[in-house]
Amino acid sequence: MVPSPYNNNIQFIETRDYVVISNENIHDARLIPLDGRPHGSVPQWLGDSRGHWESDTLVVDTVNLTAKTGIAGSDENLLADSKFVRMNIDHAFL
Repeated sequence: MVPSPYNNNIQFIETRDYVVISNENIHDARLIPLDGRPHGSVPQWLGDSRGHWESDTLVVDTVNLTAKTGIAGSDENLLADSKFVRMNIDHAFL
């Protein structure tokens, strides 16, 4: 999910057990389990993510990126912590 000025729409889809972050650019989708399972050991293009809620904030830990998907000079040993805050929006976009 690298920022770009073109087709950079992101959609969050939430179920009881998962959050999916779908990115319009390249049509990537991160499937994030919320059930507390441990990380796997197989490198994946978008890494292996696990999430949990802390109040209105989704906290996502991602490991096991491949050497081909390094971020800002990192390698496959990267541990990425991301936080997404749920906001109350008073209007809808049509």
